Amino acid sequence: MSVQNYDQHFVILCAFCSCPFPVYLSFYEELDCLISAIPKANKVIILGDLNARVGQDCQTWNGANGHHGVGKCNSNGLLLLKLCLLHELLITNTLFRLPMRKRTSWVHPRSKHWHLIDFVITRKRDRQDVKVTKAMCGAECWTDHRLIASVEDDWSTLKKTVNTTAFQHLGTTKRRNQDWFDENDAQISSLLTEKHRLHRLTMNDPASTCKKAAFKNIRRGCQQRLRKMQEDWLSKEADEIQSFAGRKDSKSFYDAIRALYGPQRSSSFPLLSADGRTLITDRAKILERWASQSALRRLKSCSNHVLARPTSSPP
Repeated sequence: MSVQNYDQHFVILCAFCSCPFPVYLSFYEELDCLISAIPKANKVIILGDLNARVGQDCQTWNGANGHHGVGKCNSNGLLLLKLCLLHELLITNTLFRLPMRKRTSWVHPRSKHWHLIDFVITRKRDRQDVKVTKAMCGAECWTDHRLIASVEDDWSTLKKTVNTTAFQHLGTTKRRNQDWFDENDAQISSLLTEKHRLHRLTMNDPASTCKKAAFKNIRRGCQQRLRKMQEDWLSKEADEIQSFAGRKDSKSFYDAIRALYGPQRSSSFPLLSADGRTLITDRAKILERWASQSALRRLKSCSNHVLARPTSSPP
């Protein structure tokens, strides 16, 4: 993602690497090409789960690795450190003296040892812009990794610029409540309002056991009420479908089942154009892009001797 922030230009790269070692080489070669194509005047921020362990050696790597690394370096970490050394990049996770729980991001399932494999990387000359990079231990998300947060000097302006750029290119997702959720239910509305209020109080004072216990109690009450609301709605729908089956009304029976489960919603994801500069969001243009890419792959799969073979002339 390329972001313009006043007179500064940011390039944000999101990378993920979870492949066997031989594939690591091609991954870092592609990442090397991407970084080389970025103008030197632009600021670079690399985010991602690279499955690399960079260790604690800060002297050998000439500032690419900080004084507060974690554990030992592995083969993937060597490739990452060589890349950082080549492009004068800096792993900001290793700069700050923090407790171990705020420096590690993933625990090994067998050894139960914590490791640092999620990184925030920037140029060495922009080191003063990064105030802190640490793991968020209490963040709730569907992953076995801890979220990594990095605070920059002009973070509020950068955050606003990134949000504006993402909104212009990607838009917003339209959230729709499930059919069983009753927005006019006064009880669940009051419970959710109180839950949000206690959650804010708990986040502002995480050391308070009383506030944490109150939040857990109200959250339990909300879950019970929502579960009962869903069960009542499903029971009502089941009774209606059963009545259609009893009357042998096949059309209404299958219509009700189709309305209950609903068809699979097809969704399209944005795609880069052929030149790699424009993000395509229109569904018809995305299909055209995939069709052209598929034709190009079929053309490349043809062997050279078949393409060079002369066509037979008619008798």
